[in-house]
Amino acid sequence: MRPINTEEIAQVTGGKVLYNQKPTKVKSVCINSREAKEGALFVAIKGSRVDGHDYILDAIKRGAVAVLVEKEVEPVGDAVLILVKDNYAALQALTRYYRKKLEIPIIALTGSSGKTTTKDIIYSVLRQKYKVHRTMGNQNNDLGVPLTIFGIEEDTEIAVVEMGMDHLGEISHLVHMAYPDISIITNIGVTHMENLKSQENIFKAKCEIFETLTKDQMAIVNGDDPYLSTVKGEQFNVVQIGLNKKDFPLFAHDIKSNSSGLEFTVCYNGECKKIQFKFPGIHNVYNCLFGIYLGLHFNLTFDEIQKGLMEYFPSNNRMDIRNIKGVKIINDSYNANPDAMKAALGVLMDFKKDKGRAFAVIGDMFEIGEESRTYHLEIGSFIAKSNKVDYLVAVGCLAKDYYNGALKNGMDPDFVYYFENKAQAAQFLQKNIKSEDVLLLKGSRGMFMEEILETLERSSF
Repeated sequence: MRPINTEEIAQVTGGKVLYNQKPTKVKSVCINSREAKEGALFVAIKGSRVDGHDYILDAIKRGAVAVLVEKEVEPVGDAVLILVKDNYAALQALTRYYRKKLEIPIIALTGSSGKTTTKDIIYSVLRQKYKVHRTMGNQNNDLGVPLTIFGIEEDTEIAVVEMGMDHLGEISHLVHMAYPDISIITNIGVTHMENLKSQENIFKAKCEIFETLTKDQMAIVNGDDPYLSTVKGEQFNVVQIGLNKKDFPLFAHDIKSNSSGLEFTVCYNGECKKIQFKFPGIHNVYNCLFGIYLGLHFNLTFDEIQKGLMEYFPSNNRMDIRNIKGVKIINDSYNANPDAMKAALGVLMDFKKDKGRAFAVIGDMFEIGEESRTYHLEIGSFIAKSNKVDYLVAVGCLAKDYYNGALKNGMDPDFVYYFENKAQAAQFLQKNIKSEDVLLLKGSRGMFMEEILETLERSSF
């Protein structure tokens, strides 16, 4: 973080410095006292379960030199205590102020699925030439985005900021802190249908990411998505990427996906190049295209872009591919929605070997609204009709409809299993998987499907 004086902080947040402590420079911002380091500003957020005011002393002991508080507290050494009305509002006002001090391009991205993978691909590509800062973990909300912005250092040249949402107005709030120069939407699915009620509302909520763009700035969208293909830029430039669309400035064709990964041809302004990526799945072609376009936009060569793609490494529980006792396990358990589930199943099919068997071990999909049963049945049907998945192992209450959908569409009952919990599913797998099999683990975050992987790693199947 570029240092900010505590006098500036008080002014920007409308706060009052308590006890007239001597002004000091703040070199980082945190909301967790355990993450406080020398020169930090600790923001004492009061949450539903934990009150940050109870951890002020801990933060100062760890090196915090200033604290934003919502109530008067006793002085602690030389730490500067700044009293504000609302710490959330103060943090966000300070984020906007800090963003305006930055003179680097910020890339913001959102989407129903693929946004974290796309973010990490963009980072891996652009870091071949630039010092790049990106969102870490799942810090894509009204607290995470400020922390990401404050993580931008003096030598940072480009920042990539992921934005999540589950209701209208949330991304609008985030972009008015980050003020991106380039905004990306990967796709429009049905995640958060429970709150937003329709894909039209999901589309509307995602498009809030364009609100701050001006005529010199740019939106990049998946032009093959039926919703995103309608995005028109009267106030900003719109770039569409996709597959086999020669009228797009960047498109991919001649796609080959197998257990070795992806190979495809990408064309840009009449120039075509072969591209390789270590991870299979057509959905990953789209993820790569965003990274490729931005690489070209920021003047990287195709060789630099290819090197960046090959150096990409997935975040936790996202296409984490492991070999355990000869069994290949695809741990894609971070989250799930119907589109992401089908994409992951496609990867499972790509990895299946002639000698081995493919196991789809899939848990409930949450937050997909009133049509939840329909979506779960569709996934079961998709698996049955593929004829490429040998075993369906459905886990959880909602997952019973994977089971029902597969049976209704002709999948052999001897290869369709339903379990209420992960322990039962893990026990079944320990008894039935063998060398050269390939296994997919996927489900919504609340299912914690990675626990099955942890059980298998400890077992002696």
